[in-house]
Amino acid sequence: GYTHIKAVTPDGAPFPLPKEIRVNAEGSPFRFVPNQDAIVYALGTTGHGGNFYWADLNTGVSRQLTNLKQGFQMASFDVTPDGKTVWAANAQDGTITAIDVASKTVATFNANVQGANRLKFTPDGSQALVSTLGAPELKVIRVSDRSEVKRIPVGTGAAGIEIQPNGARAYVACSPDNYV
Repeated sequence: GYTHIKAVTPDGAPFPLPKEIRVNAEGSPFRFVPNQDAIVYALGTTGHGGNFYWADLNTGVSRQLTNLKQGFQMASFDVTPDGKTVWAANAQDGTITAIDVASKTVATFNANVQGANRLKFTPDGSQALVSTLGAPELKVIRVSDRSEVKRIPVGTGAAGIEIQPNGARAYVACSPDNYV
């Protein structure tokens, strides 16, 4: 099942969000846009398609960013630190879909990340880290040219990714091996 998200202000007063934003056991289909009062959210189910939307948190107004084809298999997504681009990892075919927020253009490139589980940008936006549940490494991708920088061994597979705000370290949950 799904759970709707409720936002509150620092004093505890309710704050309106688009009603369609909700989460499920597969993860949260929204990301805050860094340094802006906005979120990007996905509608549809993780792994079964959907579209991306931008919501202005000051006005509550949402606008659709994409009109993705049937069969889009998004596993995870993130927003670049400058808020200009959304990348979505497509677990089934190993591609990444890049969405330009201003122009709403969509480009998909082969990143060779079959089984992708999470995608996270570094704080400076120069690289993206992609974990996969079934592969023994974390993939590092250069954002500027979408090329592979390196693969970092992590064990049997990996899930969640968190990066220190200064970019000094990334923490990767290696669920199959029961460590971070």
